[in-house]
This record gives sequence, C-alpha cells and structure tokens, in this order.
Amino acid sequence: MYNTSRIKTIINYVHNHYSEKINLDDISSQVNLSKGACCREFKKYMNCSIFEYITNYRLVESEKLLITTNESITDIAYKCGFASASYFIEKFKLQTGMSPFVYRKKKQSKK
Repeated sequence: MYNTSRIKTIINYVHNHYSEKINLDDISSQVNLSKGACCREFKKYMNCSIFEYITNYRLVESEKLLITTNESITDIAYKCGFASASYFIEKFKLQTGMSPFVYRKKKQSKK
C-alpha cells in the first residue's frame, strides 16, 4: 500500500512539473527514497522508467496543445518541458509516426 502511495506521489509530481526541468533528485526527495530505489520501485509498478513516463506525459500534453492552439511547434516544445524543438520533434515522430506539424494538420482538418 505504501509503495502505491509513493508511485502516486511521483506521478502527481510529474503532472504538476512536466513543463519544468525535472531531475531524479527532485523526484526521489518527494518520496524519501534513494535515486536508485526510486527508479526501481517506479519501474516495478509502472513497467517503464521515470524518464520514459515523463517524456510520454509531455508528449500527451503537447498533442493537446497542437490540436487546441495555434502556438508554434517550438513554443509547444518548450511549454511541455522539452529542452529543444528538435528533440521534441524526434520523440513525437517516434510516438505517433508523424511530425507535430503533420499531426496538427490532420487533427485540425477533422474538426
């Protein structure tokens, strides 16, 4: 029970801070675990690393902004916590199979 509480705390932290630079020290201090124990526990319950989860959550949030705003791809990348637009585009393509620009055009044309 205590372990799932820790996982929820980590997830809440990520959801509240995804637009910022998040490091393992910040996360592990939230749940009073060492960095290694924090990573092991998260992976055990979530079947992905903390940083995979952060990236995936940032991509989900970026999809919402691509559909609902006309902000530039670069602005969306930074707003969602990515360090560069090129890294965002690379990860977005891996996740969706298309660039953020193409994704936006497809989704907005369906409205």
